[in-house]
Amino acid sequence: MSVSEVDTQDIYQTLTIGIALVSGDVSHVEQSLDKVINFMDEQADAELVDVEEY
Repeated sequence: MSVSEVDTQDIYQTLTIGIALVSGDVSHVEQSLDKVINFMDEQADAELVDVEEY
């Protein structure tokens, strides 16, 4: 798994994070990303506004 700030660096109090995960098992990818999204939604000191999955 790789996590990086990918956009909106110049916008105050706005953060766009890109997450990439490579696996031979699609269900493992989905479960892992769901855990990350849930963690960010519950633990982060910020509002999770949107999630885009490709």
